[in-house]
Amino acid sequence: MRRTRRLSCIPDPRSIRFSGTCRGMYRLRRKPEPCWKPGAPHSRRNKLMKKRIGAGLTAMMILLAGCSGNSARQAGSSDDSQQVTLEFMSNLGQHSLTELQKIAAGFERENPGIAVDISSQGADFEALMKAKMASGDLPDLWTTHGWSVERYGDLLTPLNDRPWFGGIKETFKPIIADDKGQVYVLPMTIAQDGMMTNKTVLEKSGVDIDKIETWTDFLDACEKIKSSGFTPIGMWGKDPRSFASFLNNLSMPLYITSPSHDDSRALEEGTFDWQKWTLIAGMLTELKAKGYLNEDVLTATEESVDQAIAKNEVAFKFRGGIKSILEFNPEADLGIAPLPAYYSDDRPFFVGGEGTAIGVWKDSAHREQAIRFVDYLAKPDNVKRLAEVEVNVAGFTDVNSDMGMLTDDLNKYAKVPINGYFDRSYLPGGMWSIMQQVGSGLVSGQMTPDDAVQTMRSNAVRLRSQND
Repeated sequence: MRRTRRLSCIPDPRSIRFSGTCRGMYRLRRKPEPCWKPGAPHSRRNKLMKKRIGAGLTAMMILLAGCSGNSARQAGSSDDSQQVTLEFMSNLGQHSLTELQKIAAGFERENPGIAVDISSQGADFEALMKAKMASGDLPDLWTTHGWSVERYGDLLTPLNDRPWFGGIKETFKPIIADDKGQVYVLPMTIAQDGMMTNKTVLEKSGVDIDKIETWTDFLDACEKIKSSGFTPIGMWGKDPRSFASFLNNLSMPLYITSPSHDDSRALEEGTFDWQKWTLIAGMLTELKAKGYLNEDVLTATEESVDQAIAKNEVAFKFRGGIKSILEFNPEADLGIAPLPAYYSDDRPFFVGGEGTAIGVWKDSAHREQAIRFVDYLAKPDNVKRLAEVEVNVAGFTDVNSDMGMLTDDLNKYAKVPINGYFDRSYLPGGMWSIMQQVGSGLVSGQMTPDDAVQTMRSNAVRLRSQND
């Protein structure tokens, strides 16, 4: 509660209050002497009154001027130090997250009034974003994980007017543009996923990667690897996206890319026979049953799998990059190879789409600052930094990222087709998290392939009705 300081002989003293640094400057130690004493001559009383009023007014003006000046400085200081914090949610892996945080630190140095709080929710990201969409409480920026148009287009700021827009690779624009040509994200990287390989393990096992064209060929290679004392495939149950990536990527040759087994229209129309899902579910349980997965698959982390690959103990992984592996062993001989076809009328392939793509919430209270940050991220040096950490292709024509030891493989497979991600193209939004549940259930033995069919079918129907 503010205290009112009263000055003797100041007219209407109740109207004067002091605050801030001026508080407490006047502290009366004794009862104030009255401005005039009873019995004093009238002229002397008037003279004394004028003198004291003048002195009091002068003191008050000096004090108020000091307070006013100090208040102005405080207000200016407050404006200068008033900081906007941008909330940036993502599904980034640790290396990408760390690199973006380093880039953001440079932005903060150039823009001292703006802080950027970048976080990764990992496997929980999609569920958290759905909850935020339902509540209308969205972050200022987020990674769109392949859904910049279908799921988030109505929520994001169109970015066609940004100075970097013209530099986006033309072949990539159709993936991130709506039917009117609007683009809602900064596409820093383009994902191109296949099988990460340990060439040392393959050589010691007598496996020629270029002879793996079908799923049968792949299983034969796994048997050779296992017989040679190595683990064929590394997956990690601590993050069920490891299982979901397998189901998602290998669904393409089973249900889409084979001319004789093309269910794309049925999936798009919602008439797909989900009993066919037992095929992909059975492929995952077969890997576990035959001992082709790491023994600690249910408790493993991506880091522990990368360590095993770095020690030349594991041959393949279906998710993630090579940077962490090389940190454990810079001499590891690593590569990338296409995913195998399933049917004889198909061929090996990569999958691809949005890598790290970042959008700005159109209703953000800090939209201007968020767009400024996106423009900073779009600088060629920053795009190059992230692309090289992810070992992904940059989304811009003027950025040539060094793919390191994967360069030769990517050049060798330059003509291999790149298909879109199965869930992004053919499943209703929300099925990615369902595939995580299904994958965990299949590997742990808590689900049978028939259980997986039921779970996929019921959730596909539910989510399609919600999305419609």
